[in-house]
Amino acid sequence: MKNYFLADEPYLDIILQVLDIVNTLETKRNVLLVALCIIVYDNTIESNLKKDNNLKNRVIKELKKRQIKIGRICCR
Repeated sequence: MKNYFLADEPYLDIILQVLDIVNTLETKRNVLLVALCIIVYDNTIESNLKKDNNLKNRVIKELKKRQIKIGRICCR
C-alpha cells in the first residue's frame, strides 16, 4: 500500500478546488499553498530519483493562474 501525503499528486485537483473557494479560511489556504510549493520543490531537487517534471510544471502553471489571489493572501 502506497502512503500519500497532502503534497502528492493525487490531491492536486482537490487542493486547487479548495484554493478557488472564496470563503476558505486563510490559515487553510496557506497550508494548501505550502503543499503546492512542496510539490514543486520535491520535483526539483536533484536527489529525487522519481522527479516528475510534468507535475512540477503543472503546479507552477496553476500557481501562476492564481498569482493575484495568492499575492492578496500572502501580503496581508
